Amino acid sequence: MDALIDRGLSGSSITRIFGTVRSIANFAASEMDISMTNPFGGFYFDRQAEVKEREPLPSKVVRAVQGECLAEASKARLHHSQGSDADCRERFA
Repeated sequence: MDALIDRGLSGSSITRIFGTVRSIANFAASEMDISMTNPFGGFYFDRQAEVKEREPLPSKVVRAVQGECLAEASKARLHHSQGSDADCRERFA
């Protein structure tokens, strides 16, 4: 944990990392049918340390990103539908 603090991570980031590591350890133990106390479960630290209040993205930026996502999704649907038609024609020709 000291290495994460030294890297300047906030308490919320450290919480997220430890949650992931705990989950991996729990999953591995269950897959291998091992009963154990998770060694990553007993850490206590200030989860609010170095947490900064961030301003939300402006609506204009959110709308621009949404527009780009919709455009890419439309391209993907068009590409997929064209490939599907070609595949069907080829199979049943």
